[in-house]
Amino acid sequence: MKDQGLQNFLTELVQRIEGVQRWKRYPHKFQQNVLGHSMETVLLTQIVIAIEREAGTQFDAYLLLSAAADHDLGEGIIGDIAYDIKNDIRVKEALEAIEKEQFQFMFAKVDFGSYTDTVVKMFVRSFEVQEEQISVEGQLFNAIEQLGYVIFALREIDEKHDVFVKVLVSHHKNLVGYSKKYTSIRLIYEKCLEHMKCLGTSMLLEHNFEISWLRDKISDE
Repeated sequence: MKDQGLQNFLTELVQRIEGVQRWKRYPHKFQQNVLGHSMETVLLTQIVIAIEREAGTQFDAYLLLSAAADHDLGEGIIGDIAYDIKNDIRVKEALEAIEKEQFQFMFAKVDFGSYTDTVVKMFVRSFEVQEEQISVEGQLFNAIEQLGYVIFALREIDEKHDVFVKVLVSHHKNLVGYSKKYTSIRLIYEKCLEHMKCLGTSMLLEHNFEISWLRDKISDE
């Protein structure tokens, strides 16, 4: 293993994701870069892992935590792309392929001798989790990432940036579905819903937010 190469690799990688700012298309108070987002995702994942293990859910905790740590490393090269653009059917598949290629290219630079392929495969496998819709790890990861979006949006809505209600609307249906399957997601999202209750239903309804799932938790004004 080339120690100096690894040192340079780690330093450059962290600096890259630290320099990529998120939410640039929205007026916002709280600055969040990809490094900060990744750390928040890791912390949320640790909470989810602890709860789901206690609840008896069968899954690969290491793989899930690795996915949380690694999922946005490719943005250190291609930059942060707005959610609605990233999910536009005209470019979605191409952008995902480019980000995955750049991710793989980063780790191919570091030499671990006979273990190089093993290390690269480990990182590639963790990156693939976010693409999975059926596996428990994939579902939990996507729920965690969407919870992160909602939590950030709520902070900004508290600062009168109502445009972030769009974020709540975008992820509510999915998080309701995940909440019905996983104890950890239900517990965390219920806290988010309690926060939304303080916003007032008039703001939520103005942006077509569906409140019927937990009507007993969010009462009409």
